[in-house]
Amino acid sequence: MFALQKYLAENAQDIGQLIQKYAEPSSSAHEADDAPQSLNTPAGGGANHAETRAETWPQTLQRLENEARHFTIRVPLIGKFSSGKSTLLNTVLGERTLAASVDPQTALPAEITWAEGPAHFAACLPDGRERPLAAQQVRDNALDFLDGSAWVRIQHPAAALKRWPHLCLVDLPGLDSSIERHSRAIDQYASRSLAYCAVVSAEEGTLHESMLKALKELRLTAPHLPVIAVITKCDKRSEADVQAVAATVTQAVTQALGRAPQATVCVRRGQAQPFLEALDALEQQAEAIFNHAIGQPLDELLAQAGKRLDTLANRDDIDSQQIQADIERLKKERHAIEQNIAQRTQALESELPAIESNILQTVRNALQNCADSHISAVLGGRDISSDIQHTVRAALQQGVQQDFAPELQSYLHHLEAAMPADLDIRVSLPDVDTGSVKVDTGFMSALIAGITALLAKLGPIGSLLSTLIGGLLGGLFSGTSDADRAERREARRDAARSQLHSIYEQVISKVGESLAAYLQEQVHAAKERIAQSARQQLDQQTATLRQLEQRLNLGQEQFAALQAQTRDDLARLRQWQAEVRRIARLPQQSAA
Repeated sequence: MFALQKYLAENAQDIGQLIQKYAEPSSSAHEADDAPQSLNTPAGGGANHAETRAETWPQTLQRLENEARHFTIRVPLIGKFSSGKSTLLNTVLGERTLAASVDPQTALPAEITWAEGPAHFAACLPDGRERPLAAQQVRDNALDFLDGSAWVRIQHPAAALKRWPHLCLVDLPGLDSSIERHSRAIDQYASRSLAYCAVVSAEEGTLHESMLKALKELRLTAPHLPVIAVITKCDKRSEADVQAVAATVTQAVTQALGRAPQATVCVRRGQAQPFLEALDALEQQAEAIFNHAIGQPLDELLAQAGKRLDTLANRDDIDSQQIQADIERLKKERHAIEQNIAQRTQALESELPAIESNILQTVRNALQNCADSHISAVLGGRDISSDIQHTVRAALQQGVQQDFAPELQSYLHHLEAAMPADLDIRVSLPDVDTGSVKVDTGFMSALIAGITALLAKLGPIGSLLSTLIGGLLGGLFSGTSDADRAERREARRDAARSQLHSIYEQVISKVGESLAAYLQEQVHAAKERIAQSARQQLDQQTATLRQLEQRLNLGQEQFAALQAQTRDDLARLRQWQAEVRRIARLPQQSAA
């Protein structure tokens, strides 16, 4: 158990009781009347406003307790179909648990964690329901009754898994199975994983094209995520050959990622020790991830509670007149924040057409750079629809990262910087450097996730290509001489280039139809996040001032007793906060 995990388990009850004692008071009718319809409060009354409010302090603490208790970090294994992923994991488990020879079109992700007692198997459905499975069903891949959105959860008592209580190994379907499976491997796991394992068979000797595409996408979506290169089936090659393959794979991974893999390990059938040692290193890094994922929001929760207690302790001995003046100041701050958000949002929205144009040009350039290989593939009778989808997807990610993300991040930073000093707005955060691991806070991942929905609106590209392929191949070999055939071949290359250019433009046009809405949606979501955060804190401050005013009206003796108790509680809370910061290695700043 991590140090912070243990500290929270030991102190959660006491922290919870104090948090509940000073939880946000219910919004009074007076507050609702005073608060203007601003900061994106939906028109139509307080009910809608309540629906958009963030979770309460007790709810936040309960969520953090649950996340701390069940904390796991995923480590997906990606690779070509039959690369040896499932066989490697069976070696780790000490028995044949996963099907090692399945149809790549029917395989489902399998998430594997350690647990005491007999192994437990379940099918997890997108709606949150679970369906028990028999071990034989998983072993035989008898899962045809599940659709592609489901996944398998395996809790297993293997001794090796016990070494990594915070890791969840994920056996993903082969990257070459389909564009949807490939997308799922990146979209659903990149933002919540500690590392990826790129599994390559020694028989292949190098990275398959599908693996190169996946690594290049990881470079965009999770640029700091470590990758471990795992070379399987080494028992089928000589030691010299294995070392040569390892050097080739390491170089290819480095080129695709723009950085070297964290480790390159070679495993043989039944001998996975190098892989186990690589996972040992990841388990050690998991604590830094935990400290950020749990320690940071816990510190923010305690800081917010500390502000309330500090106000209620009334160390400055303010009176009712000063309270009213402070409430009026908060109203003015709310109005100023609303005006700034509106102005900054309008400025960013005015830039969206140019951003859209730049992203579409990135897509166009990427497709044109692939034209020669696409032409050769078409003339060879091969389907290029999947390759075009991959190219468009990668180009969209690149365009969003280089043309849109910096503008959106700048927008958020400017809004945060303009907030009053007593508001703690943390909507946009930089990646957190924990030493050997950098934590993705989800900013880029959230943007990339929307691209999948955008691509879904393109529809099948194959229909655009079927006529092209048939027409080009129809008379390719009808010539009577080699010279005639060569002339026809060249003519068909020219025709293919022209028609591919037309198809590229149709694809770009379809992308453009959805891209503008996607960019607008991202701006709106960012605006809502920062407006809601500001609104919530302003409401909390106003409610706290009104609570202080009520205390002042109780009489001097009763107020003095409440004041003394509040100051004692504030001292306890700040002690907890200081300890959380020390354990999680957060900045030791004074708790205001």
